[in-house]
Amino acid sequence: MILIVSTEQDDHTQAILRHLARLRVSASVWDLAHFPQHRQLAMNFGGLDGSQENILSDYEGDLACSDCHVVWWRRALPFVLHPEVVDICSRRFAYTQCNTAISGLWLALDAFWVNNPMREEEAVRKAHQLKTAQQVGLTIPNTLITNNPNRARAFVYRHGFDRTVYKAFSEQDNSWHETPVAGSRALTQLDKVCYAPVIFQERIPVQCDLRIVVIGKKVFPVAVHGQEVSQPVGHRMPIGRMHGESFELPVAVTERLSLLMERLGLVYGVVDLRLTPDGQYVFREVDPSGAWLWLEACSGLPITETFARFLASHDTGSREN
Repeated sequence: MILIVSTEQDDHTQAILRHLARLRVSASVWDLAHFPQHRQLAMNFGGLDGSQENILSDYEGDLACSDCHVVWWRRALPFVLHPEVVDICSRRFAYTQCNTAISGLWLALDAFWVNNPMREEEAVRKAHQLKTAQQVGLTIPNTLITNNPNRARAFVYRHGFDRTVYKAFSEQDNSWHETPVAGSRALTQLDKVCYAPVIFQERIPVQCDLRIVVIGKKVFPVAVHGQEVSQPVGHRMPIGRMHGESFELPVAVTERLSLLMERLGLVYGVVDLRLTPDGQYVFREVDPSGAWLWLEACSGLPITETFARFLASHDTGSREN
């Protein structure tokens, strides 16, 4: 049994469910947004015999976690509390209780994770990614993370207005994009850095942007042409306006990406590299839950089937071992 912690409305989840059905591999979707209102958990620990039983329940019945040999963590949604809990302190307490109990359940599971949520939470940190990428030998952009306006201005002056971009840590649709620091108005906006840290980076010249889907030991590089891709790796792209094709990475770059994933504790992710006109491969980020359907549509690479078979291969109860 494969447990998918996601939402059934997610198109990637549905694509994988269809492939798993063809492989005759059982899978169950558990949406955290239904907990604790419509889903329940029970963790029973025995005495001297050391017995343990973890159960997830909904209105259709119980699911024994001991039957779940693989867990795919796919952009889990926040808990939605009972509406009867109204005051702020009680809601904060209830949410903390839910989070602590669910986190404990994940740690208690004896399963193969794609990806382990604890490691994924660490891996999404941009500073951690950049440091690790540099340690494994990948080229990274000159980067400043700061809430000091003076340091921000010095970074911009050093690299030039037209050679500097800034972005937020989170991938909100309306705030993530790389935005060039240009013009006198942008210079005055730098004073607002004092309100919250911002990521500043040198703008890397582009020959093409690369999205590399990593599934275990398999790597699917896709070159995206036509325009500079400024959206994060996890977001859907306007396929009709993009042209993508499979791409062959140098062996040395592939090896460094594999080492990066290993150091970050990830078995799946979508890596964003930029190939410069002079042939450099520059690491930008890795999204542990990155989207791949648009990359598959652009390139024709069998990413969904490979991912489904990867999940099935770690399910000791499947027929695809």
